[in-house]
Amino acid sequence: MGNCNSKLRAAILAGLLLAALAGAANASGLGKMGCLNQGADGAIIKFENGLVKISQMEDGIIRVRATSKDKFEADQSFALAPDAPKPKAIKVTETEDGVVFETALLKGVISRDNGIIKIYDRSGKLLLEEPKEGGISFDSGKPGVVRSMPGDEHYYGFGEKTGPLDKRGTRMTMWNLDNVYTVNADPLYQSHPYYLALRKGIAYGIFLDNSYKSVFDVGAADPQKFSYQADGGELNYYFLYGPGPKEVIERYGMVVGRYPLPPLWATGYMQCRYSYRDEEKVRDIASKFRKESVPCDVIFLDIHYMDHYKVFSFDKKAFPDPAGLIGELEKQGFKVIVIVDPGVKIEKGYPVYEQGLANDYFARNKNGGNFEARVWPGDVYFPDFLKPEVRDWWGSLHKFYTDLGIDGIWNDMNELAGWKKDVRPLPDLMVPSGKVNWLDMVHGPKDAPVEHARVHNAYALLEAEGTYNGLKKLKPDERPFIITRAGYPGIQRFSSVWTGDNSATWGHLQLTIPMLLNLGVSGVTMDGADIGGFVSNPTPEMYARWLQQGVFYPFCRTHTAIYMPGQDPFSYGPEVLKISRDVIDLRYRLLPYTYSYFKNASETGLPLMRPMFLEFPGDEKTYQEASQFMWGGYLLVAPVTREKARSKEIYLPAGKWYKFESASALQGPKQVSEPVELETLPLFVREGAIIPLAPIMNYTSEKPWSPLTVQFYLSDKKSCFSLYEDDGRSFDYLSGAYLKTEFCQEPVPRGLVLSKKDGSGKFQPVSRDLNLKVFGAGKPESVQVNYGAGWEKAAYSFDPQARTLELGVKDQVKGFEIKVNY
Repeated sequence: MGNCNSKLRAAILAGLLLAALAGAANASGLGKMGCLNQGADGAIIKFENGLVKISQMEDGIIRVRATSKDKFEADQSFALAPDAPKPKAIKVTETEDGVVFETALLKGVISRDNGIIKIYDRSGKLLLEEPKEGGISFDSGKPGVVRSMPGDEHYYGFGEKTGPLDKRGTRMTMWNLDNVYTVNADPLYQSHPYYLALRKGIAYGIFLDNSYKSVFDVGAADPQKFSYQADGGELNYYFLYGPGPKEVIERYGMVVGRYPLPPLWATGYMQCRYSYRDEEKVRDIASKFRKESVPCDVIFLDIHYMDHYKVFSFDKKAFPDPAGLIGELEKQGFKVIVIVDPGVKIEKGYPVYEQGLANDYFARNKNGGNFEARVWPGDVYFPDFLKPEVRDWWGSLHKFYTDLGIDGIWNDMNELAGWKKDVRPLPDLMVPSGKVNWLDMVHGPKDAPVEHARVHNAYALLEAEGTYNGLKKLKPDERPFIITRAGYPGIQRFSSVWTGDNSATWGHLQLTIPMLLNLGVSGVTMDGADIGGFVSNPTPEMYARWLQQGVFYPFCRTHTAIYMPGQDPFSYGPEVLKISRDVIDLRYRLLPYTYSYFKNASETGLPLMRPMFLEFPGDEKTYQEASQFMWGGYLLVAPVTREKARSKEIYLPAGKWYKFESASALQGPKQVSEPVELETLPLFVREGAIIPLAPIMNYTSEKPWSPLTVQFYLSDKKSCFSLYEDDGRSFDYLSGAYLKTEFCQEPVPRGLVLSKKDGSGKFQPVSRDLNLKVFGAGKPESVQVNYGAGWEKAAYSFDPQARTLELGVKDQVKGFEIKVNY
């Protein structure tokens, strides 16, 4: 085939011109292969009807670009992390059939006829294949691709979607939309054009980096074909190799970034309603938590805190002294998060409006004026977050909040959401009526406008970037915390996510698990749903069950709509109050375990709330499982989601499974039926688990993790757990102010060795006692401990009935070793 010469290049360009003149009304494939050029950032292959570029990002990541034009667009992405791997040359070889491309982990073939692509691992196992009548195409300029669907392949991810965990057989649209959703609603608030495919334990991922509206047909139209098409732009995707699903997610995190380590308080329980209308209502709900000893770290303020719903303002009648209120709450251990919508009220004299207008910071319409719609404050303009200077300005405006002591920001209505200028909402009600034609909006400089169709799905991502960077500049010693309703890949670099306006139904309680699991697979580590449902009123039973599930959401918040009865642990009587206190206590006890996994997530992208297949990819019974999940690598959570349930069906994969805080164990693989009462939350622990626990507390900074309890669940193999600690607040951990300590358990002949290695890092926790608890132990003949100066007898207690061994040691940065002799 050789390099492209001028004669062949002219012929190809002529073919492209003829195709354009013909209108290309129907789907057009690439046609016959022409010539190949190898460059420093990849190999470009010219076809009759377009160009394909193959690049290596790293050994397990290949990028594929395709266009029907005679050259590629400028390389731009909303999603890519600043430190994402850069495209580089890939090894290519011409053959009679086409072009072979290779990395150390992968090998692919692109055919001469229509550019059909196949990708294999280095052992020759076929990973991805395009059918002969498929591959890359352009339908009236719209890029798309058709792939083969093996009958035993399963598909996960796609961000925020209702429906089953496995998306095979579904059709999904990527277009951010304000939608009070039903069980089968699509689209919703977030668009993540990414998926993970799993077949017999082998996985790969595809990230289609195209922010235009797009449709994924995962075998809905044809069970043997997977199709994707976007409304504009290029075909631009990243193939992410496994071989397991964890490796796919880690590689995806390399491309789009990972959720940074949050402040410790953000891992606690949060309380919200739309709205706590004045200072007294805020004080009242806060006092209930402390009076009843129900842990809580955060109170949210919804739109009624504002002066006529104007962002960066407070209603002086309802909140006459916001700084004083926030100071009072801070003394009680509460952080405060306020809602901030993007719509800026059109009002002369309003500083935010005047600044935006004077500096041309608002998005325009196609006629050149500012784009106008109606949201809560009335007629509004929207910041043009595509402009870097607007993101900087928006971030700087948050000084209004940080000066008052506010701790976090809640970005809502950022899909975008609103209604037509001539439609007025009823007072204080959600009225998503009078559809706005958002496609009339344009962005960027006047002399180079960018259509809203390209920016729409990324608008909230750009807003979150401005907000995060603004908070970081305003309070450089504190980790920012943001929550957003809308998003696009990369949103996790700046913000946590919640799933929007759900309803208080058993169906929504059930669908929340697969929604959050697929968001986690899609790289969104800190995600959650409104506990109890936002719309309507849960029964006491439903609220109790939802809270039992919700304490295992990474983002854990109760929230309900206006005009609904109170929705909090105190609204349903003494039985539900006790259940609420117990399960929220459990979340706080698990903080050392949970926080360690948040740190791991910031480094790997792996979620805390995990589908079963992530830990057991070789077990095909886990591929459809969406009624239970893993919390980290060791805790199996099986919440009750059926009304008046008296039992819970639970699948235990291979291995030994302990009941939480018990030596009682079952051997998997096994389906079990666990009896339940209203207070029952089935929790199982994987053998080999080492789970550190904190004491019960009212809020995360009320007391240090002292005494620290470390639970060991015995296995016949060595296992370890890395406990992570820092100040929970600042960025000092990035310069070494952390403590990482590895605890291990190892069976040895006629005994057991428990150990703690010397801690690494400069953070020094308080002097504390360490309580070790071993489940499944035999009666010891003796127990010895070595702190580094020789072996000595250790005091211990053993419960033969519970088969539990307990001993206490003095914790220190230095390690120790304990021998349990049978």
